[in-house]
Amino acid sequence: MFRYPPFNSPTFHQFAATSLSVVDHAEEEVHHALKNLPEHVATTFRGLASGIKMDQHSQRIDSDARWEAMGGRLDELTGLLHMLVGGKSSKSGSKTKKGDFYFRRDIYPA
Repeated sequence: MFRYPPFNSPTFHQFAATSLSVVDHAEEEVHHALKNLPEHVATTFRGLASGIKMDQHSQRIDSDARWEAMGGRLDELTGLLHMLVGGKSSKSGSKTKKGDFYFRRDIYPA
């Protein structure tokens, strides 16, 4: 996916590179702010922050798995497209053999 727009643009790469430092800076500011609160309030906020972090981590894992699945499907579609374009542009007019490409029957049944 990162080979295609908008994910391959310099603007996106700059955003991705700076986003982690922005999040780290925000977490550091919250940590310092919590030091000035009464202990029971600070403990409540720490618990909430921990819960949010765990939820975000879980969402990142799910998102990564979905990106990986989409990348695999994109590769499959790219292969099929190359097969179709290659089959139509061949000089002999013969079609590409079925065994020349990867076809997942569990996703695309015949």
